[in-house]
Amino acid sequence: MGTIRCVSKSEVFKKIALVTFFTSILSACGGSDEPVQPAPPTPNQAPTADAGSDLTIDENTSGTLNGAGTDSDGTISTYLWSQTAGPSISLSSTSIDSPTFVAPEVDADTTVSFDLTVTDNGGLTATDSIEITIINLVPANIPPTANAGVDFTIDENTSGTLNGAGTDSDGTISTYLWSQTAGPSISLSSTSI
Repeated sequence: MGTIRCVSKSEVFKKIALVTFFTSILSACGGSDEPVQPAPPTPNQAPTADAGSDLTIDENTSGTLNGAGTDSDGTISTYLWSQTAGPSISLSSTSIDSPTFVAPEVDADTTVSFDLTVTDNGGLTATDSIEITIINLVPANIPPTANAGVDFTIDENTSGTLNGAGTDSDGTISTYLWSQTAGPSISLSSTSI
């Protein structure tokens, strides 16, 4: 025969409390007939374009555009540089972040503008601009060369001619000036020819 065991009221109460607790937990874990809805997709965030700081560069000098793009929820897929103002500048590439160029020769200080457009992997774009000031370099004036002619001897009370000349490799001679530096005073027909 079987044994009958006596259980105290507190043990019965504990067992009933445990069964009730686990039953309520299990019913809270998916006991609904409602279908589970997926979370809506997060919308793509636009990227940020940075064409870099404005530049000042001498004509006929190499330079670099230091562009960048960032995307908080993806990657930058493409870069596109386009010139919007000024004399034409040829970039090493219009589709990289930091192309190089040579500033053209200009007649006066000139401003050139570029836009950088970046596109992210979701197809959104952003644009930033940069201005490049190209400095006209006025060539330095090269001093002229003076030639007073060859030394010569002349008798007293006799007329003579000073045969001077001047040359200027980057311009013209605008004036001549003769001045006596030693000896008895001699009167010249003109000191400026």
